[in-house]
Amino acid sequence: MTTLRKMQTWILAIKSNRSKLEQCLQHNFVEKNLGDPLNQRYKCLNCGGEIDMVAFYWYSQGRADMKSQLGISNIGTPGDA
Repeated sequence: MTTLRKMQTWILAIKSNRSKLEQCLQHNFVEKNLGDPLNQRYKCLNCGGEIDMVAFYWYSQGRADMKSQLGISNIGTPGDA
């Protein structure tokens, strides 16, 4: 596969992942590659979209902040079971 073809494939995969994440009504992220702390990824069980550990951290912070601002206790924070 040529370099150009690889780049086109990656771009399509990135756009597809972004679309899944943007259209999802409520994410439910779980760890994807257990035991690999330097390349940790999370997959949404609802939409199939994936994010890295930095995006997951900020997503988790936003969920926790929303819960505290609204005084709602029934909104799950990622990792809550």
